Formats: sequence, structure tokens, C-alpha cells
Amino acid sequence: PRFDTMDAQGVCGGDLCLITSADLQWEGALAGGSFGDVRKARLKRTGERVAVKTYRGTDEEGVNVFREEARLLGTLHHFNITNVLGGHLDHTPTPHVVMEYYPRGTLHEVLHGQHSTTPNLRVSVRLALDIARS
Repeated sequence: PRFDTMDAQGVCGGDLCLITSADLQWEGALAGGSFGDVRKARLKRTGERVAVKTYRGTDEEGVNVFREEARLLGTLHHFNITNVLGGHLDHTPTPHVVMEYYPRGTLHEVLHGQHSTTPNLRVSVRLALDIARS
């Protein structure tokens, strides 16, 4: 995918928007893993809430894997996959990917959290089929 800069309304001409840290208003941590952290932010130009995955490591091989993952995710468009809006994959200050934000939390939280319910067989089969199609 091609990264392009945003205009004043937050619209890009390329496949993905070039979104730097300066374009974001950081709001807090969402999740963390061995590869990186996911934080909540808003796009300053539009006020849209987004999730931002940042690479935590410093080794060049890990950065390259992160970049390839971001580029691959940027090409996928499916209703079961979070859309990548853009990002900044250089080392300044750290590579990151900007994705749509879903306020219900992570998939694990939705399935196992305090307010989750055990799905019946029909819902379980539908979820399994949706996952298989993805």
C-alpha cells in the first residue's frame, strides 16, 4: 500500500494515511503484548478516536517484521478485521500503525470480560464460521 499525507479534513489520496505522532492526541493505554503496545488516541484534524499499535523493540529485524505486518494489514478489507487507517513506519520516534477503535474492548474482553455472557450454540457456530471465513 501507498502512504499519503492527510489534507486538512483528514482525507488521504493514497491507500493509507501518513499519520505521525504529532497528528495524534494520546488518551491512554489499551493493551500490551510482547511485540508492542496499543494505545487510544484521537486524530487531531478530525477528532476521530483511533487505536495505535506501536513497536516496542529496537532491533532492526523486529522493526522490519512490524512494518511488513502493518503493510499486510493495510491491504486487508473485511468486516471481521479491524481496518488500518495509516501510520508511520519509520523510526521517528517509533513505528506505529493507526487502526479503527472499537470501544467494546479487545476480543478477549468481549468474550471473557465482566459483562460477557456465554453464547448459545447458534451464536457459537456463527462466530466459528465468521472466524473461519476471515
